Amino acid sequence: MGDIKNKDLVGYFLKRNDLYKLSAVDLLRELSNHLFEANIMKLTIQHFQKKNLSVLDSSVGDWKCQTRTSIILDLVQNATLLNSQLSDELNKIDNIIFNIEHLIHKINNLNSVELQNLSRQELQKLSLYAYQKKHQLNYEPSKELTKLSLCFLTTLSNNKLPVFTQHQMSVNKLKAVINAAKTMLCRLSINYEQTLANTYGTVDEKEALKQIEFKGMQYMTALFVGFKSIFKKMKAKQQPFINHKIIVCGCGGIQTIQNTFFAPHNNEFVETAMPSDLMQEVTVIEVYQFPGSLEQLQSILSVPSTKPDIPKEFYKSCECDQPTQQPKIESIEQAIMAFFAQHPQFTNGASIDWDGLGLTNSDLKKEYDDLCTLPGYSRNDMSKFWINHMYPSTIGHILEATSIQNLTSDPNFCGLSPDCLK
Repeated sequence: MGDIKNKDLVGYFLKRNDLYKLSAVDLLRELSNHLFEANIMKLTIQHFQKKNLSVLDSSVGDWKCQTRTSIILDLVQNATLLNSQLSDELNKIDNIIFNIEHLIHKINNLNSVELQNLSRQELQKLSLYAYQKKHQLNYEPSKELTKLSLCFLTTLSNNKLPVFTQHQMSVNKLKAVINAAKTMLCRLSINYEQTLANTYGTVDEKEALKQIEFKGMQYMTALFVGFKSIFKKMKAKQQPFINHKIIVCGCGGIQTIQNTFFAPHNNEFVETAMPSDLMQEVTVIEVYQFPGSLEQLQSILSVPSTKPDIPKEFYKSCECDQPTQQPKIESIEQAIMAFFAQHPQFTNGASIDWDGLGLTNSDLKKEYDDLCTLPGYSRNDMSKFWINHMYPSTIGHILEATSIQNLTSDPNFCGLSPDCLK
């Protein structure tokens, strides 16, 4: 196996240390890895340009689906310029794919003497990085394409695509690659939230985002504080959302499913008519409303306790003569922020370190404490508003999935719950 050299990095959107003194087997393995990355980037561009945003619904395990959604919606909002840039990148990627496939075919057809000559005359003299440059395989994707490709790679529903089933990597190698992508997305998400806070946040919010907790490969900021700047940014950039609410009767059956469109107006979100433009991008906030806890609903529907939410194969319609009367929320913004305050803040069980951050008497903590007292917004009491997932979509795509009959299981739903990592 080739030795590691630290001077240069190889790879496209997943960087790794350079290698040298490669064998032909090493080279074929690394070319296959590069081909996998290049094909991921190609598919990412093609889907993004068609606004097929469901393939970018990454599952990382850090409860930051709302942050990745915000990142993607920012990119979609600038799609006119970005699509032109991505088209240029796609041409370069197509050339790289062609060159890699040509090299793999050529090496696989060498006889033993030719393989020895390849090793002595080229591989022992060139590092992998140098070999890449010599054969026009070197390429630095844009930051935008890197973010999108990482999301595509970590979207669970994509794992049935040919790019995942027909590659040459081992199961363990693919798992390691995906884990590396998740770690990168965690760090990108933190940087994104902190950058937003510098533009839209208060001094206290910026300070609170300095607390970073980790569990395994996951790094994250506090859930409540991280979303505050995102919410402010959505208003400033006129980014609407759809409240996709699944109202569940006390019997466990679905009474109704509501899709309500909210758009920013005078610095607050106001319910408005659903736009006719089915290709308009939107943040979808999927919400459960049920007169009880998540555990009670799971018990009624015989959902295994290991599940983080209610898988769609367990959905059923309510057939009660007198369905449960559901309470109304006073404010959609208050409901969203109450959920984020009452949800566990970090995957490792830590709380916001108000004292250590010097924010014990801050307005931010007072807001947080007040929101935590409101009933109906937690896992233990979902009677008003409990967010199951947030994801990027288009109006047409979310409306397609409105009816109970069309609801199917989606492995990407993180559940935003403490059990989502089990």
